[in-house]
Amino acid sequence: MKNPFDKMMEIIAFLEENHVYYRISKVSDANNSIMIDLAIPGERWEIDIQDNGQVSIDKFIYDMNYYDETALEELVEKNENRTGQNVEESSL
Repeated sequence: MKNPFDKMMEIIAFLEENHVYYRISKVSDANNSIMIDLAIPGERWEIDIQDNGQVSIDKFIYDMNYYDETALEELVEKNENRTGQNVEESSL
């Protein structure tokens, strides 16, 4: 298995050769992974490269629905449930 840096550079080269915009960030979790975040029309992908060189890809596919601003409250509620933290109520 390739080392994580070589694997990351290989993926980045592939994305650049194919003109795919991406962002890189460090994920502080048990695996100390690097995440390459990219978007194409209708999809967002997260490519995680773990410190052992393993690659995993999450795809988030657009559901073809449009929402009004009340969806933001759902977003806050889901985040509150995920983090276990209460978020101060605010209105838009």
